Formats: sequence, structure tokens, C-alpha cells
Amino acid sequence: MKRLIGTLALLAVILAGLCPASAQAGRGLVTALAWSPDGSTLAVGTRQGVWLHDTADWDAEPRLVEHGEFEVYALDYNPDGTLLACGGINGQVQVWDAVTGEQVAVLDKHTQPILDVAFSPDGSLLASSSGANEGLLVVWDVETGQAVMVWSGVVRRVWSMAWSPDGSMLAASSDEGGLRLLDPLTGDELGLLVGHTVNVDSVDWSPDGALIASGGQDGTLRIWDAAEMTQLYRLGGYVMGIWHVAFNADGTQLAVGDGHGVVRLWDVETAEAVLALDGHADLVFAMTYSPDGTQLAAAGTKDGVVHLWDTSTGELLAVLAGYTP
Repeated sequence: MKRLIGTLALLAVILAGLCPASAQAGRGLVTALAWSPDGSTLAVGTRQGVWLHDTADWDAEPRLVEHGEFEVYALDYNPDGTLLACGGINGQVQVWDAVTGEQVAVLDKHTQPILDVAFSPDGSLLASSSGANEGLLVVWDVETGQAVMVWSGVVRRVWSMAWSPDGSMLAASSDEGGLRLLDPLTGDELGLLVGHTVNVDSVDWSPDGALIASGGQDGTLRIWDAAEMTQLYRLGGYVMGIWHVAFNADGTQLAVGDGHGVVRLWDVETAEAVLALDGHADLVFAMTYSPDGTQLAAAGTKDGVVHLWDTSTGELLAVLAGYTP
């Protein structure tokens, strides 16, 4: 996801020309990860579709939910786990039945690759964002499939989004360093968090609604007071940038994936890094916590695998191989 969209898309085209899909041995490069709310399934997005892993048996072969030439670059489950939203390189958002894999909706308004998709906390709305100079953010009514809010013309790319836990605001990160807090129904700008100097590649909202975390290519992790809309912490030293941030379910831990292929787990209360998960071959751009927060799935650009980490000990629990072009 993020700035890798163009690179991955070019690679996909080259590979498709060299080797037909039916003859490709790998499952495709990992572009997105999402853990089902009940913890039973890990969804892995690639250019071939979505691979569903049974979390009770990591050694079992995953099931492929294949949708033709639709290349997945963003994933999110709705809160009850019945739907899986997928954003593609073609600018299309597809919503699938998470159990059967049946397509239940196609949402067309973007013309450029989808960078992020995110269901609202109550599952009634779905936000999608795109890049490649389009800078479009759309909020959809999940039941009707109609766009209820369209926000555009302010930035070139909306890299990442995060809903406030009460669903009243949507945080949107962009390529010019700002974090905008938007009304999801009107598109009104309710706040602007200024501090990052370049691309903000990832944003997440703490489960209690008190904090917003952001990371980007200026090499800083920033923690914001969501109510006061002020910066609480600025943690630097990420010289290769930050590509993904994510709070765990109770908001006590924050995972930060960087450009060196390391995931650092931060204690949110003390603002100290407690574990470094080192084993990725390149920058970490896809991560997701298990619903109970005990495990973290993460993937890098050159890994060809998904790593499963124990978030309390840092132990590598499993490696899901086969995610090569």
C-alpha cells in the first residue's frame, strides 16, 4: 500500500507479461493484511486476490478468494466480520461476503489506485481513499452503496484513514504533512494536526478515542491529543521513514513498521519502545493485530512471507511463506 502502489503495479504488469497467472508459482506480493473480528481468519491481499488463512492452523493451505484481474491493495473487515472491503489498483472498491467470497457491491467513484479502506465503528459506513494526484476520499453508505460524502481537491493523495471510535470524525493523512480531521457526513474540516513535514503514510486512532498516532517519511512518530488536537510526543530516528502504525485492541501498545524492516512495539503510557521485531527483508508496509492483541501479522516489500509475532515476548510464532510474484 502507500507509496508502493506505483512500484508494485509496474512490477505486476511486467510479471504478468512474463508469466501467465495460471503458471505463476507464488501467491503474489503482499499488499494488505486484515484480521477478522472473531480472530479466526487472517486475510492477505495480493495481486491475485485475497488469501484467507485459518488462524487455528497456520500450516494449512489458505483459501483464495479470486476475482479475475482485480488486484487488491487495501483490506478491511466490517465490525461483525460479515463483510470484507477490498480496494484495488483500478480505483474500484469491492465489498465481498467474508464467508462465501461472493461479491456483494462494487463502489465506483475513484479513478486512481485505492490507498486505504476503512469501515466505520458501527459498520454502516465505509471510507475509501485514493492517490496518484486524485486525492479523493469517499464515504459510502454500506447498505445502499451510495456515496454520502466526497472530499477532494485539497491534497494529491490520501494515504491512510482512521475513524474515531464514536464514528464522529475521520482522520485522513496526506502527502503534504497534514492530518485532517473530517466530518464523515459533510466533509467539513474539524481540525488540522500540523507537525509532519512530508508524506504521512499511516494514521490510527486509539480505541478509547483519546490519542491519534501518525508516522511518515519525515522519520517521526507523533502522538496527538485527539480532543485538544495538539501534539503530545514526537519520536524521531526513523531515518528510512515510517510506513505503518497500529494500536492494539486495548490501546496500551502501538506497533510501528519502519523502512529498515523492523517493527517496534511501543508502550503507549510511557512512550517507550519495549520490543523490536526484526526479521523483515525490507520496509514494513502491512500490519494488523489479532483482535485480542496477542499477535501481530506483518509483511515487508521483499519478504515473500507474512510474519506472525507474539506481542508480549517478541517471539516469532509462524511464517506464512509463498507470497512471491
